Amino acid sequence: MSKFLSMQWFKSKIEHAVEKAISNKIDKLMEQEDDDVIVEKPYINIKLVNDVLTVVLRDGSILSKSNATDDDYHRAVKATTEATLHNIVLQQRLARKEEEWKQK
Repeated sequence: MSKFLSMQWFKSKIEHAVEKAISNKIDKLMEQEDDDVIVEKPYINIKLVNDVLTVVLRDGSILSKSNATDDDYHRAVKATTEATLHNIVLQQRLARKEEEWKQK
């Protein structure tokens, strides 16, 4: 039986082709990983009008904070997670509840 028609020859050719395909795919993914460093912000829009901070999240829900400062606005713009935005908005509410507890 010829060496080129043996089952072992076909298996080695297939293994070599699969290894080459996987290697090429890994190389492409590594190149894409370097290009895809863009971080998606957790909000659609943020506005500070007078002293009201309004944040529109990606799912369409709206967070608002009255008596907001420029610092609150800048922290919200720099936020990388939705949880950080919730913390910025909830700080005032938590402070108010803490004062209520102290008064009791």
